[in-house]
Amino acid sequence: MPLPTDIGHTYRVTGAAVFARGRAVVTKIETRLGAVKVAPSSGTYTLVAPDGTTVATGAISVVSDVATYSLSAGDLPSTLAFGGGYRERWLCTFSDGTVTEGQRPAYLAREPLYCPTTQADLDARIPGIAGLLNVSSDDLQGWIDLAWADVLQRLLSVGVWPEAIVDVDSLSTGVRELALSYAFEAFATSSPEYGEYAMRHRKAADTAIGSARYHVDRDQDGKADDERRHGMPIVRRASPRTPWLYGARKRRVF
Repeated sequence: MPLPTDIGHTYRVTGAAVFARGRAVVTKIETRLGAVKVAPSSGTYTLVAPDGTTVATGAISVVSDVATYSLSAGDLPSTLAFGGGYRERWLCTFSDGTVTEGQRPAYLAREPLYCPTTQADLDARIPGIAGLLNVSSDDLQGWIDLAWADVLQRLLSVGVWPEAIVDVDSLSTGVRELALSYAFEAFATSSPEYGEYAMRHRKAADTAIGSARYHVDRDQDGKADDERRHGMPIVRRASPRTPWLYGARKRRVF
């Protein structure tokens, strides 16, 4: 295993994996060397439970140069607890003999989690955006994926299980605007006017994400709780000598 100071082969981890209990799923992870995607020659996948026991393990497959593992419905039985604390471990061997291990956090949910935004939504918001940026329509998906992962990370940072959100469509506007912000930001150096567009969409994303209202199923009983959560707290610094303040009630966080 390489030292933390070694660069070498790395794993692309944009966010946690979320699995639905009792449902088969294919999980995958990219391995890269610099900017180039590199296919492992072989490897082993292991899903570890919060208590450290092995949930599933086996040899990986390599599909389109990406390490892949198929979890069966039986690998995720009803005896497993809902929630976080699970972890994926990818032990990959490469053609040059290098062996590296990558890890990714995982959550177990009642229902699958899906991104509520598509490339069609970006095009509906900014007609012909792919042509405007001179990219193929497929290229827009990368910015959507990144925006979705970042929104999930914001949820986790304020203590919300992403998989517990029942009406995930309430996040669609925020994901769409954040993806548009990333897209315009990517071309701001060559076309400075895009920088203004990026800032405009980032502001719209922050507003949409902060004001989103959604039901959650915190006990994972398959029904929405009575409480409807309101967005994600916007954290700000009041002054150098005061604690962090957030939310409408300005609760304290030290």
